[in-house]
Amino acid sequence: MLLLLYLLLLLLLVRAWMEHFVAFLFTLQLRQLVVAIAGLTLLIAIAMLPRIARCRRGPLDLRTIPDGFGKVFAIARTRP
Repeated sequence: MLLLLYLLLLLLLVRAWMEHFVAFLFTLQLRQLVVAIAGLTLLIAIAMLPRIARCRRGPLDLRTIPDGFGKVFAIARTRP
């Protein structure tokens, strides 16, 4: 139950941050916009890390991993 409340609080914080981020985008110049998009991409990659970590629990089967950042990292992990 505590985990559910923590998750709800986290979602509310992310929503508030995203609203602020979108409003902030309208005040940016092009160079700042490129940096903001790169930062958002990095946040998405970090958000994928728990899914990647779940793959370490057993033998890695790439067919069970959805396409995207997680699969790229999983394939890289299987290479020597």
